[in-house]
Amino acid sequence: MRINDFADRLGLWIKPNYIETPFAKKWGGAFCVPIFFKILEWFLRFTGKNKETLYAYYDLATTSPTYDIANFMPLAELARISTGCKDMVVVIVPATNTKDTREAAREQNGISEKENNQWRLDHIVKPITKLYKNCRGVMVCGKRWEARGLLNNFGKYTYPRRISLLLPEKNNYWIAVEKEHKKGSKIPCWEASEISKKLIKLWLCSRNISQRFVVLTFREATYNTARNSKIEEWEKVSQRLIKLGYDVVIVRDAEATYDSLGGFQGCHFCTDAVWNIALRAALYELAYMNMMVSHGPSMLCETNSRCRYLMFKIVVEECFISREEHLRLARGLNPGDNPCTATRFQKYVWEDDQNDVIMREFSEMSKKIEESQ
Repeated sequence: MRINDFADRLGLWIKPNYIETPFAKKWGGAFCVPIFFKILEWFLRFTGKNKETLYAYYDLATTSPTYDIANFMPLAELARISTGCKDMVVVIVPATNTKDTREAAREQNGISEKENNQWRLDHIVKPITKLYKNCRGVMVCGKRWEARGLLNNFGKYTYPRRISLLLPEKNNYWIAVEKEHKKGSKIPCWEASEISKKLIKLWLCSRNISQRFVVLTFREATYNTARNSKIEEWEKVSQRLIKLGYDVVIVRDAEATYDSLGGFQGCHFCTDAVWNIALRAALYELAYMNMMVSHGPSMLCETNSRCRYLMFKIVVEECFISREEHLRLARGLNPGDNPCTATRFQKYVWEDDQNDVIMREFSEMSKKIEESQ
């Protein structure tokens, strides 16, 4: 069909000489022209959108470039499964058109806020998304309007399902997981890649570390220091574990990795796991037991049912994020509770990280493990 013939078919809508016809006068032909093209534009956008990929929007206007991404990813993966999409792409949306995040850098290291946050994006947020095999990539938008254009023109399926980039709404991912769990949904877990597990096994073999190794992860941050690990107590724990025949692997805080640390005779320090999320994930998954205080990296253990863990120091009243009231409102947890996703080999210990408390809990958990084998 010639273009002119096609135009004639649409004449009442778009050709000026038809605007004066009785039909046009009755229905407002001139007014119908922009409406028609708007409908056509909407139709082409809808039918041309990618229906095989879910776009998951991680909005830094309402969340942070931290291990919080570990709570976001299971929900995005659940949305991918429910929509039947083959894969997903995570879209990182900046807080504003001029600022990446909504808050100042946490680290007290003399480095700019922008650089600290960029480091977190590159070495925490992006690598955690790759722990989900169906996530094929991450897109980092430089401006919020870039994300808006992506939302309008690509991808039929999104997570969250309803998104407002003009008036962003804060999403409580912990509560969302709780709701999905109550509905009977199987919460997806990340899985360490085979190559990552192979590399960790080679590292363990090179140090003659047995399969019964315990990983101790320390928090030694320069901010919210009340939440830090009590290093002296953990040193006592490490020596008691060695006497019981366990190998002890230590993963230090990124801010203190190269600082001197006395004691810990006979322990193995896995520095590679500090800088590489994939290797950290593999180490946690292969460990006989993971023990740590509640902090960012602990979220990796919490979002994988294959990682055995004991987590201490859940409540620290000096810091807002770990106050008892905040945990109750933000996560629905009361003292003594476990997360809804916790298995029988995963436990919150609502006590400080004292030597005797840690060993008591380890003894009880190790009995459960041995009885199950």
